[in-house]
Amino acid sequence: MEWIFFILGLLPYFLEMYFLRYALMYKKPEPKKLVYEPFVSIHVPIHKEPPDVVISTLESLKKQEYENYEVLVLVNNTPEEVLRKPIKDYCEKESGIFKYHYIETAGYKGGTLNKAMSLSHPKAEIIGVVDSDYRVCPDFIRKGVSYFKDKIAIVQFPQDYRDFPETLFYKAMYLSYRYFFAVIMRMCHVLGAVAFMGTVGFIRKESIKETGKWSEQIITEDSEMGLRMNLKGFKGIYVDEGVGKGFMPFTWFSCRKQRFRWAYGNAQTLLKHFTALAFTKNLNFKQKVAFFIQNTVWHTPLIYSLIFNYIGGFLSFLGAGLLTGFLVSRLYSFLWIFRKIDRLTFSESVLALVFYFSLFFPMSYAPIRVLVPVEVSFYRTPKSKEEERPLYIGEIALLSLTIAELLMCTTERRWLGIYTCLLSILLFLCFLWVYRQSKISNLP
Repeated sequence: MEWIFFILGLLPYFLEMYFLRYALMYKKPEPKKLVYEPFVSIHVPIHKEPPDVVISTLESLKKQEYENYEVLVLVNNTPEEVLRKPIKDYCEKESGIFKYHYIETAGYKGGTLNKAMSLSHPKAEIIGVVDSDYRVCPDFIRKGVSYFKDKIAIVQFPQDYRDFPETLFYKAMYLSYRYFFAVIMRMCHVLGAVAFMGTVGFIRKESIKETGKWSEQIITEDSEMGLRMNLKGFKGIYVDEGVGKGFMPFTWFSCRKQRFRWAYGNAQTLLKHFTALAFTKNLNFKQKVAFFIQNTVWHTPLIYSLIFNYIGGFLSFLGAGLLTGFLVSRLYSFLWIFRKIDRLTFSESVLALVFYFSLFFPMSYAPIRVLVPVEVSFYRTPKSKEEERPLYIGEIALLSLTIAELLMCTTERRWLGIYTCLLSILLFLCFLWVYRQSKISNLP
């Protein structure tokens, strides 16, 4: 009877594996020929960023092969004059398309984007969002606009990265990031469940007004807005074509913090909209599953599995099933689907998977942390090398718990518990390998 709970733990991940195969059916959407140029307002949120990085982004936006657009340069919550003045001087010198604004807002980035809506040109029909470190190609706006046809409200391009060292560590990080856009976003496009990913993407301004303001309480305001727009009946498309490149985190610890932010924000989104997503009639079953997969891609059941294993009984079977299903699903999606889509070698797909597994703590802790009604502080991913004090307290605590459980289960001859602990140790081995590679690359 207890094995039924093991099967119940497997089921959501086996369902996920079934749906991930839709990524293989992706076909790039066809653009339309532009008869006229709708006015586009590009929003560039900037919070304590290096001025030279920002100006490089603005230079790429200045060179657009498009006439009818503006760029709102949104320096927010940055009291340091040394960071603001060079950007302001650049905008005043160039004038024309650039509109400099200094904004003090509460809440997360959504507050800045809400303010930008009121600052954008009255003629603006389409809003584009570009991160402060992204150099976009000259036809970025033209390409984006060319995909707005029928009832499309969101056009999302993949995020991409530049100027990183050619080391094994950074290659693993790059491939791990690419996985989301190569597999998850392609699946979402095929199933009609495309949300917004925060940069190198476009949204109809009218659709934002009808959906409501950007959330100032959810840390991933972009994907939350995209989900709400789909719940309202608006549709999005994903165009798997690079149109710009930004910076990856410079350190592994920065990457770890960023991954927590994504996992936490997605957990916030699911917690807030679970009922609406589950019971809406505007989305079919496949679309609902796609959104659940999209918002849990950065989550792991590790902590739950260890807690269930400690309690014992039928819960230990459930925990073992969850962790087994998670690992099998990721092996399938990285080593088969991702590899086939991007034509990776086997070693490249393993690299991406190991890096993904190495961030197990923020991905397993975030869904639990979201249940605590105390707001977390927003972490800005540094756009230059900054001093950090890496603390891996969570990983050390989980390793201690795993070893303690392994000893307990060995003493009590609980074979399923031993099995769960050994699966957990696989993730710690990935952590140690990536940690070693970061040291070889002289990173904290």
